[in-house]
Amino acid sequence: MIRVLLAGPDEAVLERLHRLFSSGGIRVFRLCRTGSELRQALSGCEAALAVFAGPLRGCAPDEVTGDFPGRVRLLLLGSERTLPATPSPSTLRLQLPASGRAALAAAEDLLRAPAPQGRAQEERRVILEAKQLLMAREGLTEAEAHRRLQRRAMNGGLKLADCAALILKGDERNRR
Repeated sequence: MIRVLLAGPDEAVLERLHRLFSSGGIRVFRLCRTGSELRQALSGCEAALAVFAGPLRGCAPDEVTGDFPGRVRLLLLGSERTLPATPSPSTLRLQLPASGRAALAAAEDLLRAPAPQGRAQEERRVILEAKQLLMAREGLTEAEAHRRLQRRAMNGGLKLADCAALILKGDERNRR
């Protein structure tokens, strides 16, 4: 589920946006007034739409996408002068003045867009595939396969997901 976060320095603007989004059927997860509030809220989200309503102290939009790769989509609302250029496909810029309908449509477009798979999801998928491979190849239970994977990772000084990826690569090479 993609969580919607409204970010901006002006309390009144955030409240208006909150009412607008709520009336359009978009549930807002949190209002953030500072960069640290936004980062804290994003750290608890697998996927999020951050709506920037003006410049946010201590937090540039490109920093957010860099800090949370593949997990954050951005909707930037502002004047031509304040809107940063963003080449990212997960970012939409809406120049003000714009109608509430335009803001809702932009948010809905970003919410409907296919989500890039986040790093955590990808790591879980790789670990699961490696465990399934170990279970099939060596006749282990899931718990035994997980312990074996953990042991290999610790012995090699690797993260669990990196060890799992190496196991899958080795199996791929053996099948050729």
